[in-house]
Amino acid sequence: MAAFVPIAENIWIIEGSNVSFHGFPYPTRSVVVRLQNGDLWIWSPIELGANLRNEIQTFGRPAHLVSPNKIHHFISVTGMRHFLTRSFGDLPPR
Repeated sequence: MAAFVPIAENIWIIEGSNVSFHGFPYPTRSVVVRLQNGDLWIWSPIELGANLRNEIQTFGRPAHLVSPNKIHHFISVTGMRHFLTRSFGDLPPR
């Protein structure tokens, strides 16, 4: 189960579930930063359930998604893409 972990003012880590990567369990996590205008910048997207999608919106408006490599692209599309009005990194526009 994913959970927000505060690490500094306006910065959180979301610990996600393990995913299989070449047969090995691989932990997932995202970093969420609230910008001065209240938008959220999300690095390394993880898959989100309904509860976590609702919770993330209490921190601000998810507006920027950074997918650090092609592997994250698949999670980006299913996990957080519906939030975005702008996208960065490897995520195609919606």
